Amino acid sequence: MAELRILVGTMTGTAEAVAKDIQDVLTKAGHQVEILLMDGRDSSIFETDAATCDAYLICSSTYGSGDVPDNAQSLFSSSMASSHWATGPTARPSARAGCASTNCLAS
Repeated sequence: MAELRILVGTMTGTAEAVAKDIQDVLTKAGHQVEILLMDGRDSSIFETDAATCDAYLICSSTYGSGDVPDNAQSLFSSSMASSHWATGPTARPSARAGCASTNCLAS
């Protein structure tokens, strides 16, 4: 089965809890899943993990008006400035999961 990395951006731990639930489901399906907090990481993680990771899931909360969590700032900024999300034969499968408060629904 696939080896997956869940990269977590969170301020309060909610996105990490969601990532653990996703990990449980994927592990039961036979996949190897590792959760990594985004703290101190940048887009080079996509290069260094290339040989051992089949796909990424980015699981992040937002705060304020949809702002990126503090621990995800470096990864977000460096990813936006790079070509890691390119398509084609070298692109790695990825998905995104977002967590927001119910306050977002009211606005």
